[in-house]
Amino acid sequence: MTEPSTLLALPLLWPLFPASMLFNALIEHLRFPQLRAMLTIFWPLAGVMLLPAAGFSEALAALPVHVPNAALPAVALFTALFYAWRSLTVNNLSRWSALICTSALALLWLPWSAGAHRADLATTALALASSCAVLHLVGLALTRRFGSDYLGHRRVGQAHPLMAAMLAVSVLAALCAPPFPGFFSMLFIATHTPWWAQAGAAVVWWLWSWSGARLWQRAFYGEAVAEMHARDLGAGTCAMAGVLASTISVAAYAWSTTWMR
Repeated sequence: MTEPSTLLALPLLWPLFPASMLFNALIEHLRFPQLRAMLTIFWPLAGVMLLPAAGFSEALAALPVHVPNAALPAVALFTALFYAWRSLTVNNLSRWSALICTSALALLWLPWSAGAHRADLATTALALASSCAVLHLVGLALTRRFGSDYLGHRRVGQAHPLMAAMLAVSVLAALCAPPFPGFFSMLFIATHTPWWAQAGAAVVWWLWSWSGARLWQRAFYGEAVAEMHARDLGAGTCAMAGVLASTISVAAYAWSTTWMR
C-alpha cells in the first residue's frame, strides 16, 4: 500500500471525525461483547502496522493535496474533545466505553505527528485500548445478571460489592488514572507533543474524569432496583483480574522508564 492511501486509511483505524462514526457504529452493532473487546484492542494496532515508513511530514507531503502539518493533530484534538463530551450523556457501559475509546485513540495522532517511534505508538495504543476493552467484559457481566449494562437507575454496590469494585476499578483504568497503563500512555502523549496539543489533551483528560464521576453517580447511588438479587462476582475472578492488572501496570511503568527523563 502506498503512503498516501495508508494515510487515508488511518482516520478509520485511529478514529478521526467523521470516520470515527464508522468505528463507533461497528462497535455498537457487534452482538457479542467479547468481539467488541477484541476489536477494541486490535483495531488501533492495525493502524500502527499500516503507518507509512516515512515520517509524518513526509507522509503528508506525499498526498495529492497540500495539508498543513498542524491540520490532522487539530482534527484529532477536536475528535477527542467531541467524544469525551458526548460520553457525559451516556448511561450504557458498553456505549460509554466505545466513546471513551474513540476519544483516547484519536490522541495517537499527536505523538506520531511529533515523530514518536512505531513501537512506542503500539504500546500507547495497547494501553489505551485494553482498559476500554475490559469495560466491555464488565458490561457482559452486568448484562448476564441484570439484563443489560444500563447504569442509569442502578445502585450496584449495595448487594454486589465485588461487582461494584470491579466496575469502579475498570472505569478508573479507562480514565487513565495512576497507576494503570493508560496513565503512562497519557504521560507519553504529553511529553511528545507541542504545548498547544498538551493543553488540549489535558482538557480531554479532565472531561474523561467528569464523565467517569457521572457514571459512578448513576451506578452507585440511588434506590436499588428489583433485580438486584442476582449473584455477585466470584472472589477468584476478582483476584485473577487484580493480578493481571498489577502485572500490566508494572510492565507499563517499565516501558515509561525508557523515555521518561
